[in-house]
Amino acid sequence: MTSTSTIRSYPSNIDKLSRIKGGVAGLLIGDALGVGTHWYYDLDQLAQDYGPWIDTYQDPAVNGSHGFANISHFRYQQGVRAGDVSQTGQVIVLLLESLAHCDGLVLTDFLARLDDFFAPLSGESFSGRYTDELMVDLIRARRTGLHWGDPGIASGCDTTEGAQFVSLLALAIDDPVELVDAAGQLLQTFYREPFIRQNTLVFALVVQAMVNSVPLTELPAYLAAMAKRSDVMSAIQRYDHLLTPGNGQVAWQPETVRIEPALHISQVYGMDCQLVHLLPCAYYLMHRYPDQFEQGVLSAINGGGNNMARAALTGVLLGAMNGLEAIPERLLSGLHDSDRYLQLADMMRTQ
Repeated sequence: MTSTSTIRSYPSNIDKLSRIKGGVAGLLIGDALGVGTHWYYDLDQLAQDYGPWIDTYQDPAVNGSHGFANISHFRYQQGVRAGDVSQTGQVIVLLLESLAHCDGLVLTDFLARLDDFFAPLSGESFSGRYTDELMVDLIRARRTGLHWGDPGIASGCDTTEGAQFVSLLALAIDDPVELVDAAGQLLQTFYREPFIRQNTLVFALVVQAMVNSVPLTELPAYLAAMAKRSDVMSAIQRYDHLLTPGNGQVAWQPETVRIEPALHISQVYGMDCQLVHLLPCAYYLMHRYPDQFEQGVLSAINGGGNNMARAALTGVLLGAMNGLEAIPERLLSGLHDSDRYLQLADMMRTQ
């Protein structure tokens, strides 16, 4: 049984706009916290290069001790510094700009911005601030002459960039059907595998539930109710996908399952880049630290591996749950261009 003394809630009296801004800020803060400390699969090496507990932005290591030191060195050479977002973060900002200047998601507008962003990139990984698999696949497909929307353009990768992108839609859209339709359009353009799209849509529904103050104790029932909605399930397909977020409630049972410190959740589910490993980590940290933005996001960062994506996913959840006021000032002011991001978040909601 779950001990009710270990169940914590998140604040219910937060202004909606604060939750939206908190979600946007949390997403980009998580990304920027990880860009300097990315892909350390040995936690001893992470501590060797950055100390026992990372609590702020870091420059990419010029001579890192980890297996991906060449990527850190490349980012440093490209001018990436503490407080900058990654290339994924840059694309998140493109979508944020599009949402702020259009009436909701206008996919053609976002994709036109993305084409402009692709123009100076080589299509190889070592380009820009480092180009991840999804963007490499999309750039190469576009340069073969495929049009956006052609089924052949979608990537077969299984990563979380799509989850980060559609979390912005979840912050801006109140209706689950409208969210699933809009997010589905974007995801079908980018991802070939239905399994990846379906689990990503569930993440979007969870972010939407958090920004709308659905209590964590009610989240499993809230998601289960979606199974009765054919207009939602036509996109989600499998009921089991709706169960995954609730598995994070194991964080409420330390007498049964104890993970100390919480950063080691990355080693329980997997430290790599796969969506099916990163989402459960974010759900666990959401349930463990529902009212502690900083502790949750920093636990994601200090877990190593693809800490950048893990922290971004955790950050958008906890930011939406706790609002902008709960984010430490040093993390906001240390995020380069944060004032503009918050202004765009404001515009996104007022359309």
